[in-house]
Amino acid sequence: MECVASSNSAIPNVVEVIRRINEGSTQPFLCKCDDGQLYVLKSKPSMPPKNLLAEFISACLANDIGLPLPDFKIVFVPEELIEYSPDLQQQICTGYAFASLFIDGAIALTFTQSRNETIIPVEQQKLIYVFDKWILNADRTLTDKGGNVNILYDISNDKYYLIDHNLSFDQNAGPEDFSVHVYGPGNRKWQYDLVDRVEYRQRVVNSLHKLPAILDEIPEEWIVDEEFLPFVCTTLDKGDCDEFWSAIE
Repeated sequence: MECVASSNSAIPNVVEVIRRINEGSTQPFLCKCDDGQLYVLKSKPSMPPKNLLAEFISACLANDIGLPLPDFKIVFVPEELIEYSPDLQQQICTGYAFASLFIDGAIALTFTQSRNETIIPVEQQKLIYVFDKWILNADRTLTDKGGNVNILYDISNDKYYLIDHNLSFDQNAGPEDFSVHVYGPGNRKWQYDLVDRVEYRQRVVNSLHKLPAILDEIPEEWIVDEEFLPFVCTTLDKGDCDEFWSAIE
């Protein structure tokens, strides 16, 4: 997705809610939009506005920094879609929602696959961990005992996708919360070297420069917590601080 919309870009309308997706913690909806595509929809009230903000901002930054995720868009849920469905009204609100392209056949990445460098090369593993530390996303856990990896693997096309960043910018996240991250320090064999730190810091800084344009794309109805966006900005600014990089193990 190009996160900076042009003046004539159209926001797709949701035209059909197909079913609930029971896999995963967020349990979003599979929907069809008027652009003919199938999307995984996350909407109020099932997902609070703060989490929609976190999802969209994180997706834009991941896309810019060079990490793969399903194409995503802000879409609109029209009133007529849910007005005669009391069940849907309790789970989907009229208005703007976050939608990511449905990847048919993709499944959660297994622990063995997460260690397979032909699926996720080491440099990408390193970037994933840096990215999650940057956005305070501890919700990508996986060990040989299980976890909630929030990475899909499309076996038929041999591609992986990061998903579910709604818990990013966790104000309570601490170093210990990353101990079971899929690529946490105690969960992999590689280490960061000086070249890694220089390269990834530059990527983070380059993406940080896109933040004002990303924030301009956010629907006003998602901004209900006056303290959250300042916290997001403060958190992301740390990506250009020596203190942040010295703590990357």
